[in-house]
Amino acid sequence: MKLSNPARQLAKRLMIPRIRVSGFFFGIVALFISVVFVLPASAQTCGGAVKCSCGDTLLDDRTLTDDPILTAVCPGDGLIIGASGVTLDLKTKILNGSGNGAGVLVLAGVDDVTITGQAHNIGRIQGFGTGIRIAAGASHVTVTGVQAYYNTGDGILVEGDHNTIISSPGRHNGNHGHAVINGHHNVIAGANNEYNGDNGFFVRGDFNELIGNLASENDKIRQGHGNGIEVIGHNNIIRLSKLSKLNTNGIVVVGNDNYLEGNTTNKHKLYGITLKGDRSVLINNKATNTTNKGILVEGTGDPFASRGNISDKGVCVIYGVTGQGVCTRK
Repeated sequence: MKLSNPARQLAKRLMIPRIRVSGFFFGIVALFISVVFVLPASAQTCGGAVKCSCGDTLLDDRTLTDDPILTAVCPGDGLIIGASGVTLDLKTKILNGSGNGAGVLVLAGVDDVTITGQAHNIGRIQGFGTGIRIAAGASHVTVTGVQAYYNTGDGILVEGDHNTIISSPGRHNGNHGHAVINGHHNVIAGANNEYNGDNGFFVRGDFNELIGNLASENDKIRQGHGNGIEVIGHNNIIRLSKLSKLNTNGIVVVGNDNYLEGNTTNKHKLYGITLKGDRSVLINNKATNTTNKGILVEGTGDPFASRGNISDKGVCVIYGVTGQGVCTRK
């Protein structure tokens, strides 16, 4: 039936809302489809039986086996640990980065995490901006048997409190092998840090402990600055460390109430041990073959609380006292 002009105009007006509704409906469908197809390409969660890829957030224990992250070069973060109580086991695997992000990032507020590997048989994080980063607010994280090599920044960076790094060497990193930045009550033990761009070990914080560590030939980039161990803070402990071969200084400490015992330094460019601060105690430390000064402690304190320190070359003075069993030059 042929409609009159007024009827055709009315029909057109009645169809307009339906066309608009139809367009809106198809727009919503298109948006939904685009979201569904984009999501798999973005970072996911992994752990348990779920394999890990670059940028994933680990929410449950995971031993890396044939995970996709092991055959990739991560453009940013490798794995982000976002849940407390999680264990990440690298075994003998390697995580590779492209110079950015952290190989493993432990988020603030996450506690009781373990990151482990077999350091003498690989178990390595390499080529990231930072190998392992424990963020401020993360605590009671234990890293054991993991190599942190060839990262553009620090090998292992600790910003939180009450964390422990054991037998996890940091080598050939652009900045420090291990760094504690404004972290307190952390322990670093049994690491051998070599060939880093700045310090083997750098600590800025209080009540931290460095025990039984080795450092040699750091200062590869910041010539004239990199030390075996550098500590800035109060009430820190440095024990049984061996610093050798061409660090700028063996041990440098700035702060009060620090304790150094049983450390040996050998063949450094400037000082064996130098400390500026009050009330620190040095017991049975030894500096040999230093170019400039062996052991020099400046500030105020009781020199006779220290004993058994020896330098076979250069100065050996603790709070103005040499000899008498406090600090002897031989």
